[in-house]
Amino acid sequence: ADAKQLEVKAQLDRARRVGAMRVGDSMANLSLAACVGLLVEVEGRLGIVLGGNTDNSLLVQFGEEDDKEEDREEKGEGGNDGDEAGEPAEVGGGERNSVSSGSVLVSVARSEAVLARTFLKAWIAPPSAEATAHPRKGARPNPLALHNLRGDVSNTALDACCSMLGVCRLHVDLSCGDGRYVAQAAAADPSRSWLGLDAHASPPLAAEGAARCAYLCCNCHQLGILERLLDRLALRGLSLCSVSVVLPQTWLKARHAARRLLSPPLLALLRARLPAGGRLLVACTEGAPADSAEALVLQQGSWRLLVPGAVEPCFPPACASAMGSGVRVLRFEVAAELAPAPVMASQ
Repeated sequence: ADAKQLEVKAQLDRARRVGAMRVGDSMANLSLAACVGLLVEVEGRLGIVLGGNTDNSLLVQFGEEDDKEEDREEKGEGGNDGDEAGEPAEVGGGERNSVSSGSVLVSVARSEAVLARTFLKAWIAPPSAEATAHPRKGARPNPLALHNLRGDVSNTALDACCSMLGVCRLHVDLSCGDGRYVAQAAAADPSRSWLGLDAHASPPLAAEGAARCAYLCCNCHQLGILERLLDRLALRGLSLCSVSVVLPQTWLKARHAARRLLSPPLLALLRARLPAGGRLLVACTEGAPADSAEALVLQQGSWRLLVPGAVEPCFPPACASAMGSGVRVLRFEVAAELAPAPVMASQ
């Protein structure tokens, strides 16, 4: 309890420090934890602070359009097309690594980075679970906010995760939150590997007492990164067999449609990666959210709704975290006669 109170106090202290900053202020007087997620400007380029180094410098992710000229010079003079992410190169004042298509990761000194945009305090110190239990009691995290975007999962984190999971049939829980569903499902069916993905998971984490269960930090709304992650897992022997979306955040307003996790592009990606007979579990609030989810999945084709009790075994398991009061559990299966050939990751 004391450790939790200290962490909450530290979060509030970081929120006060960042809240007092103004655009143009240096990052030199902020702790690393307070800098992560901020939009900063370095020598006229905008980027997001993703972390830090042991030498007290910051790791900042920049967009590719800011470095097109440098990329062309590197390709012409050095013959390196930038695909070797593991070979850092000196760019400007720091090291640069490719973290995803369309972005680069640069190590810069704190004194060189200045605040480019003022963020709301709610983003810096996320509200507690009790405060967000009701939409009107706290700010709901926007998955598309700049500081919630993530680069590709590092090879180090991915290898550590695969060592926890082993080579087995893989189930992925998208936007797993606190990870309770993954832990409960892994305990119910230890014959499979269970992986939880969330933008705020600490990579990689293993669930206590659960075999073949792990978590990775990945924003599932970034479909390009999610697609590459599934392909990299397949190359390591973890073939995707089932997926779950448990109690996703409901964005009912039309202007928030892009924030919804369950979408036609996501379903198309899953349909291309799942084999015939692969299953999708969707647990939504009863009523309009569940009805909309059912209609959306069936409209995409290649999916058929499984009638409760008619198909055995009842997989993926619903577990306690997906069977609360007022929750409807839907299970879909990739129809064998309509399923596309699974996409294989290239070596």
